[in-house]
Amino acid sequence: MLPGLILGALVGALGTVTHLNLAPVAGAAVPWGLALALLLAGSTQRWWMRVAAASGAHPVPAGGAVAIGAFTVVLALYRLPATDRLGLPWTAQVAQAMPTALLASVGWVVGLPVLGVVLLVLGARRRRPRPAPGGGGGASTLGGTPNPVPVREVDGQP
Repeated sequence: MLPGLILGALVGALGTVTHLNLAPVAGAAVPWGLALALLLAGSTQRWWMRVAAASGAHPVPAGGAVAIGAFTVVLALYRLPATDRLGLPWTAQVAQAMPTALLASVGWVVGLPVLGVVLLVLGARRRRPRPAPGGGGGASTLGGTPNPVPVREVDGQP
């Protein structure tokens, strides 16, 4: 659990630093930093859930730890004093002056927990194993023996 929280804290810090990067394209600003930050957060959470599942642990608490760690750091960095703030205040003046940057800021703070919950729900879905094709629901097809040994005949001799 603790490694997931630490990993989430690193993702939250990197995403917060990255999310306000904008690129001018055809007269409009594209929030590529937001897309990169959410991609980083989502892929890290999904990767950590797979690592946990491969080690025999349940993936949902592991993914939850990453999401909680990331969102906690995001909120902490947004609560810094005004001169050190790594996000934008959500005010009407900022919305008029920098609408795309404000969209990126809101998208990061709101999108991170939404993405985390969506990945947790997808990770919690359990898929039942499919029966073998032509099999009788898992029953043995070779005489009902648990571990049948095939008999080879060579030139008519067993």
